[in-house]
Amino acid sequence: MDEITSRRNQILEGMGIVLAILFALFLLAYAVFDTWANWGPNGPTDDWTTAPMLALGFCGMSQLVYVIPCFLFFRKKNQPHVARGVLYGAALVLSANLLVYFLWIKGTR
Repeated sequence: MDEITSRRNQILEGMGIVLAILFALFLLAYAVFDTWANWGPNGPTDDWTTAPMLALGFCGMSQLVYVIPCFLFFRKKNQPHVARGVLYGAALVLSANLLVYFLWIKGTR
């Protein structure tokens, strides 16, 4: 029973690592897009402001840049459950990004 709890904690730790890295990247992206974009009270007011939403839609794919090295690092350190948590976190982020992106696409039509 203790091994199952330990395994679950390691998986959650891996998911937390991915979410922490993603949060830091989103803070950076927010600072950049807030500087360049022109947002009105009802959303974007020019074509340039669609760039953040397009970036959000492809963020799930571009996260492979940091997820694969992170996964390989924990695999090499003989922590397979943390590595599995990294993959679970990446899948969670990808699905959330795609959900928001497709809802945005549906709302712009």
